[in-house]
Amino acid sequence: MNSKELPARPSLEQYKKQAKDLLKNFKSGDRDALQLALQRIKKDHPSFGRLAELELKGAKLAVADAQLVIAREHGFESWPRFAKHIEGLTRQNSPVSKFALPADPRRRGLLIEKIRADARMAAALRGKIPVQ
Repeated sequence: MNSKELPARPSLEQYKKQAKDLLKNFKSGDRDALQLALQRIKKDHPSFGRLAELELKGAKLAVADAQLVIAREHGFESWPRFAKHIEGLTRQNSPVSKFALPADPRRRGLLIEKIRADARMAAALRGKIPVQ
């Protein structure tokens, strides 16, 4: 499963907004926005992914469904797990928040890449180790 990378400083509020935008695009009359929303939903929603496009267009999609799509696009099985991960990254005393980004752009880039590599490793491990 290809998953989107999280930015160095993710915002749960931004992901909530993305979920609402996905829902809005799904409900919109705009053909292009609807088509993109349908592709994302079919790819990443376990229940709606099995539906034919015509059936999906008539489905009732809730905010929770859009949030699930966002979470799964980032490699998480559920929105609550995704939200908990984001909150852990942004919490004041979390390991990630203890790092102040260095002023030197080269060192800052190295630190950001290390954080992203750790996130990719965690996502890979989640796929291989059964969750209890």
